Parts: sequence; structure tokens; C-alpha cells
Amino acid sequence: MLYGSLFSLKQFIAKLRPVDDPENNATQYYSFRTNNYKMHVRETAAGVVFLLATEPGAGALGDALRKFEEAWTECFAKNPVAPGPSALPSESTSAALTARVEAIAENALREM
Repeated sequence: MLYGSLFSLKQFIAKLRPVDDPENNATQYYSFRTNNYKMHVRETAAGVVFLLATEPGAGALGDALRKFEEAWTECFAKNPVAPGPSALPSESTSAALTARVEAIAENALREM
């Protein structure tokens, strides 16, 4: 059930995504808003997608998502003992990522 939801969300995002520029392989940030939420999307050149749902009145959070991406990269991509993408992360790796994300969120709230 969860896989189907994520697959549908990915298809929806692909339809809303700005036109791809084959010469520009850089990370993309965009957002869209409904009456109930605002969805912030950051997609890396490697195809990793970061989603953040906020209240509709939230400002642009591209910088916060960039920091989330950096935290994920440090905890998983650059960690040789981290599990592969299909495996569940260890509790220590997950706790480290959670602590970094919470710190980023607190700093983003202070800056608003």
C-alpha cells in the first residue's frame, strides 16, 4: 500500500516538474500549494527526492531541504558502513539523521 502511494506521488510530481534541461543536471527545487498543504520538493541529479509538507502559508524552504540533503549525504551516502538503499538503516544512523534534521528544522523556524 505504501509503495503504491509513493509511486503515485512520484508520478504526480513528474507531471508537475518543470521542463527538464538535459544540459543542466543540477539539483532542482520547486513547490506547489493546495488549500491544505504546501509541498516542497528537492530532487538531486542522482534521482533522490526530498519531500517536505508544510502549512500553505510557509515560505520557500529550498535552503532547509538543501541542508536535509547534506545531512542525508553525511549519514548515508558517505558512510561506508551504512546499509544499501533497500535496507533499513541502523538505529544509530537513523538517530544521527533525526538529530541533524531536528536541528535544521529548529534553525529554520528561528530564521522565519
